[in-house]
Amino acid sequence: MVATYDGDVPNSVVGAAPERAAEQSAVTDEQRREASALAVAASLGGTLVACVVGGLLAGLWADAALGTSPWLLLLGLFVGLGAAVVAVRAVAQRLSGDPR
Repeated sequence: MVATYDGDVPNSVVGAAPERAAEQSAVTDEQRREASALAVAASLGGTLVACVVGGLLAGLWADAALGTSPWLLLLGLFVGLGAAVVAVRAVAQRLSGDPR
């Protein structure tokens, strides 16, 4: 004898599904918000580090090449900090929905 599926679902499964689905979707939405916040935080952290370290490395390289130590290193630091501020501002505007 071969079992076939006729599309009928037992009442015990149908009755429990909406309650369980509502609980699962609430948890899923909360987890989605937490994951989104963590992703934004990680992105901002990585951007800040990359901007500052990139500016420092570029300044260090330029100082070594031109013999102007420590002036281009400091300039690179300030350029990196400025780039980090611009990046954070762009993310903040995007999250707030500000079109500017």
